Amino acid sequence: MASEQIFCDWLTVSQYHDIPHPAFNAGTKTTIDENGDITQISHIPKSYSGEHGSNLQISSDGNLVQVSGNPSRWNRSENYHGLSLDQAKTVINKILESVNLPAFTEGEILQHTDGTQNYSGAQFSRIDMTANIKTGSKSNAAAYLQYQQTQEY
Repeated sequence: MASEQIFCDWLTVSQYHDIPHPAFNAGTKTTIDENGDITQISHIPKSYSGEHGSNLQISSDGNLVQVSGNPSRWNRSENYHGLSLDQAKTVINKILESVNLPAFTEGEILQHTDGTQNYSGAQFSRIDMTANIKTGSKSNAAAYLQYQQTQEY
């Protein structure tokens, strides 16, 4: 299968930005333990809608920007022929720019004096890639899917 037939179907990506920016979310959720102590405050993503029912979930606490959704579907009536990963990243960055949030960037591995390290750029926690396959018949499609179930990726 040629790589141009494989396209992005879903991304979840986040990046911590050192320079603060306005928060962007639909509110917060507070988790309280059995003693009444706050254990976690998390930001509820805002559903950001485009044309044709497309949308992405976007959240920022003022430093950490998070986006989740299908950029191949953004402002399109379908995503039968989706976007490459690089094209999907470009779409997401344009959307972030439109809501005044900093873009996702490439980063570098930062070494710390205590021996730990971290990555300064955007980090993907979910990337779904897909392809459209022509099999010619229902029986061929069933055989192909049965074969795929035996494969390990």
